[in-house]
Amino acid sequence: MLVLENVHVFDGERDVLQEHQHILIESPRLFFVGKALSATGEHGGFRAQADDSNDHLCGCADRGLSVIINGEHPVRKAARNELRKGAHVIKIMASGGIASPTDPIANLQFSEAEIRAIVEEASFWGSYVMAHVRDARLQSLEYLNEASTRIGFGTDLFGVLQSEQSRELQVRAEVDSNVDVLKSVTSGNAELLNMSGKSGCIKVGEFADLLVLRKNPLTDLSVLQEQGMHIEHIIKAGQIVDRSRHSLATH
Repeated sequence: MLVLENVHVFDGERDVLQEHQHILIESPRLFFVGKALSATGEHGGFRAQADDSNDHLCGCADRGLSVIINGEHPVRKAARNELRKGAHVIKIMASGGIASPTDPIANLQFSEAEIRAIVEEASFWGSYVMAHVRDARLQSLEYLNEASTRIGFGTDLFGVLQSEQSRELQVRAEVDSNVDVLKSVTSGNAELLNMSGKSGCIKVGEFADLLVLRKNPLTDLSVLQEQGMHIEHIIKAGQIVDRSRHSLATH
């Protein structure tokens, strides 16, 4: 049984969350992060390489994905503004990615001073910073383990790659045990989201968000592949989700 939490980056989502207690829209448990902060270069922006306009620095700005921002003082202001709007956490684009045209994956996007400024502002609000960082090397996981760095689970693939999201679990199992991988996506994610004591474990007082699987993931992580084909039940807040009707049935 697993608890998987989703973090999304779309503006206006907080309004949905505020009304969620009235069950206007059935959804996974969401954590609002507002707009991601990205430096000129820019992951999260879709300007053509020759486009030097200042009107729409981020081609996806109308969809609320990123704020393109540079400099220690401006990034502080941008972080404060996202926190003011109710962001649970600040997301930064710390490296390039595959979805934007002018940001090679290996690029570093913010200076150390800029990142420290954002982290400090988040800490003032009792929050923290999560970073988009691309590193396809398995060795990077070994480095994180050696440094005792906490590793959570995040789903960042979309489009034709969406079916590959949970492959991360099996990749990580090449350098870690199944039980440690599963801990990282349950209690580990809860800790990273400042939700320890509410989510990530099965005990009295916590959210009853569970997956009931057809096989034991401690011995076979493939049970979490194939887009939920091996999931018997999804349980949210103690209720079974009927996936065929996309609604919650009383358990």
